[in-house]
This record gives sequence, structure tokens and C-alpha cells, in this order.
Amino acid sequence: MLLSQMPADLLQEIVKYALEGNPFAGDVLSVNKQFLAVGQPLLHARLRFRSINQLILFSRGTSPLACVPRSLSISLAGGSADFEVFKHLAAALERCRRSVRVTDKTGLREAGDANADGVPQIPLDSLSLRLHSHMNNPHLGCEALSLANPKSFVWMGHDPEHHFSTAIVPSATYHLIRALSTWTAIERITLTSMSFPSDEPGLDTPFPRDAPLLPHHTFSRT
Repeated sequence: MLLSQMPADLLQEIVKYALEGNPFAGDVLSVNKQFLAVGQPLLHARLRFRSINQLILFSRGTSPLACVPRSLSISLAGGSADFEVFKHLAAALERCRRSVRVTDKTGLREAGDANADGVPQIPLDSLSLRLHSHMNNPHLGCEALSLANPKSFVWMGHDPEHHFSTAIVPSATYHLIRALSTWTAIERITLTSMSFPSDEPGLDTPFPRDAPLLPHHTFSRT
């Protein structure tokens, strides 16, 4: 049977299987126009980045996505603490936000909610990070995470279970709580390898010594 004669649902399952966990997804999409048409929505619905270069290339893209993403995950080998990962995450979410605006114009989806600063957020089913943060990261702020509004959020290190290192350093914890306070859809949070600011925030974070241990947030869930 020729690919052109294959039922659409069967072709979709084949492409989905070929893309699952494949680090060379571009090779699959390059088979023919059918694979591209079927595969792009599958890739864009579940964005997965396994290297900082993948994240950079995606964030620099200018073409609209085939669909609005439902999930986004970043898993860096060894949990490497790249100083600019949150800078590029912000750019990637901005590209997603542009796609939301495009689909809004076609009536395919309602616009995302805005955070307290009036910045529209990307509604996601899940946002997942498997990476380490760094105390002296100049780009470590809540701005990137505040661009999303996930239902589920995961941040953990990339170490094996019998190893331990701090994935979320104290200054990252502070920024994370600030971002978390802007999420109105959040239902589930998973955090591991986390370190809280000390009793004197000026020792562990770039904030004044009289800053509160954790920022104020207005939501609560049980």
C-alpha cells in the first residue's frame, strides 16, 4: 500500500510512533508532505527540548505553530545549569503566545488569561523542567515562568535516585514562588532537590536582608 493511499488515522499512529522520543524528529517530517502535515501538530502539541540548542532554535523561529501547545518540557542532560535557559524559555513561550494570538483570530481557541501585570499567559496542561539552577544566574527570574499558566508543574534534578544535588537553589525558590502566585489554573506541583532561602535572604539571594523569607501569594489549594 502506498503512503498516499493509507487511511489518515493509521498514518497518524505511524508518525506518532516514529516521533516518540526521537531526537531527529526533522528526519521523520522530511519523508514527505503527508508526514509533515501529520507530524507538525503532534510535535507542537507536546513540545520537548532535550538540549539548550533545541530550545534556542525553537525560540528563534518565526513561523506560526501548527497548533497551540498543550505541554512543554525541558530535560537537559546531566541537569546542566545553563545560565540562559530561562532567557530562552521566555523566548520560546513568547513564540507560543504569538501562535495563541493567531488561533484566536481564527476563533479556534480562547485567549489565555493575563497575569497581575496584564501580560497574557500560555495555558498549558503541563510544564516540566529537569535541570539545575545556579545561584549567580543573571537571567534567573520569574518572568519566564510567569508567561505560562500550567495545570501541572514539575521541576526536578536530572540525577539518578541514588544521587543528590540541589536543582532549585534558594534564589530560584524565591523566583519560583513569585511565578507560582500568578498561576490561576495550577492543580498539581512536584518539586524535588529544592533549597529554601536562609533566615537572612541577603546571604542566599540577591534580595535585601530585610526581604521576607518567601513572597506573598494569594492562592491556596488543598
